[in-house]
Formats: sequence, C-alpha cells, structure tokens
Amino acid sequence: MPDQERLDEFLETLEKAGSPARNPAPREALGWDDPLYEEVKAELGFEAKLWLTADKLRNNMDAAEYKHVVLGLIFLKYIAGSFEEHRAKLQL
Repeated sequence: MPDQERLDEFLETLEKAGSPARNPAPREALGWDDPLYEEVKAELGFEAKLWLTADKLRNNMDAAEYKHVVLGLIFLKYIAGSFEEHRAKLQL
C-alpha cells in the first residue's frame, strides 16, 4: 500500500495537470513507473468508493447517531491492522 506522502504527491500532480488519472501526463510528471502509479491510483479509487459508500449509509442521520457508525469503522480498521501485524509475525 502506498504511503500518505505518495498519495498526496499524486493528488497534487493531478491538480496541477488538471487532468484525470487515466491521462499519462501526471505519471510522467511524477516520474513513477507504471506499477507504482497504478498502485497509488487504485488506492485512491478505493478510498473514494469508501467515502461515497459512507455518505450513502449516513443519508439523513444526525451526527450524534453517526458517531456509532464511525466508531465501529475505526474499531474494524484497528482490528484489521492488528490482525495483519500478528499474521506477519507468524509468517516469520
């Protein structure tokens, strides 16, 4: 998974180029090879889909109610990270 610095750099370059991600100009401006560019682009696409899904789920929910959804997602993220960490230790 790309780090936050690469994601930010990718978004800045897209903004400067005024161009969609499928255009080769941003990749060339970044100087990245195709696999790295595609990995970062895919990560951003996943995050965008996740936010759209969260917006649909939230709908007309009050912020006081929505906090339970957010806290649940944060917990799931924590558990997933913890699982991956333990899994990596076991594979060593």
